[in-house]
Amino acid sequence: AFNGWYNRLYTYIDDDEESAIYKPEIEKSVKSFKFT
Repeated sequence: AFNGWYNRLYTYIDDDEESAIYKPEIEKSVKSFKFT
């Protein structure tokens, strides 16, 4: 379930010109999710 949400969000942000700002934040939160 989380994978589907993440992929949708990541694809949406990938189309945004601010993706360079948001991608590191998402990767950070995903890592903390996996390790929690």
